[in-house]
Amino acid sequence: MDNYYTRKNYEIYFGEFRKSLKNASLSESCNELLEMDGRELEDNIVEHIKQMAKAGASTSSIRLTLSAVRKFFVENRQENRVNWTWLKGRIPKSNGRIKDRDYTKEELVKMWEQSDIRKKAILSLLMTGIRKGAIPDLRVGSLAKIIEYRDREGRQHRFESHYIYKLTVYEGSDSEYVTFLTPAGAKAVDRYIEARTMAGEKVTANSPLIRDAFDSVNADASQPKPVTLAALDMAFTRLTRSVGIRPKEKKEEEGRKKRRRQDRHDIMLFHGIRKYVNHALVNAGCNMIAKELLIGHAAPGLEGSYLRPTEEELLAEFVKAIPALSLSQESELRQQVNRLRVEVADIDVLKEGYLELKEDNRHLQEQIAALIEASKRAAENKRILDDTEPPLASA
Repeated sequence: MDNYYTRKNYEIYFGEFRKSLKNASLSESCNELLEMDGRELEDNIVEHIKQMAKAGASTSSIRLTLSAVRKFFVENRQENRVNWTWLKGRIPKSNGRIKDRDYTKEELVKMWEQSDIRKKAILSLLMTGIRKGAIPDLRVGSLAKIIEYRDREGRQHRFESHYIYKLTVYEGSDSEYVTFLTPAGAKAVDRYIEARTMAGEKVTANSPLIRDAFDSVNADASQPKPVTLAALDMAFTRLTRSVGIRPKEKKEEEGRKKRRRQDRHDIMLFHGIRKYVNHALVNAGCNMIAKELLIGHAAPGLEGSYLRPTEEELLAEFVKAIPALSLSQESELRQQVNRLRVEVADIDVLKEGYLELKEDNRHLQEQIAALIEASKRAAENKRILDDTEPPLASA
């Protein structure tokens, strides 16, 4: 399933390599690279690798760049013009990058609460475990509404006062797969699409699911363009900084040579969300094969080849993780309200029982008081009778 994603990455990294060749005026076909002297070409690749390393790029990104350039020459049957083994030796082994971690649920909720309607829609997609690179190609027609599901025992269930969306990713490619949005995520996407419609856009099944940002006052909303990867990077870099999750590093001390450096953090901007989703599915007890398929991985091992779950089975596994994947506090607040209603109802029952008991106790006290009063009257009557009764005559 990674072929489509890898191809997209190749396009990005090869494009960056093309831009680095400042002295070369390359055509769209890049035939000039095929005519370049082999030694000159190797020098250009090495220089690009050095610049990437200086900018703080990870070793994996540098390897991917080299693979993308090599792929170009393989496709043009010119692979032997370059010594790829020698070039691999120029790749730095490590750049001191900090080991990354997942976002926490609390951090993701903070991001959600600070997001506008567009970012909430994007976050809803990311909480499926989707790769950032897949978002620009999604269309509104990639969504399909689901209002009920069947569990592993075959019992039918409806999403109470909610619905979810099935999302088809990389549609039409060999890497196509399906995953699902939570009820809160589905609602956020719908609100985003409704806002676009109100701004004058005619949204169709072929419209980009996430479009470019626009000013409804000064721009024509009726001509949507898919969001770019650069725009996603910028939007979420600002979002994470605004909530203090990935703060901007302090400037290097004065006197040191200034150079562009990639911010280093213990959380990867987008992959940290994908890792959270992966762990959430595992912690919810999802079937391992289903978990891999839901985040767009190839099913593992021979079992993955022979035991491929149906969409219905995938949905039954996904439902287990909905609480962990929902960032909106609306459902939790609703649950709290329902719990309070039960507690209040219980209190009302106790109160009613107490009042009944109090009333019964009052009646009992009245009866006791009446008995005491009757006893007093009987004793008084007996005393009076004793005083008035004549003494018996002696024999």
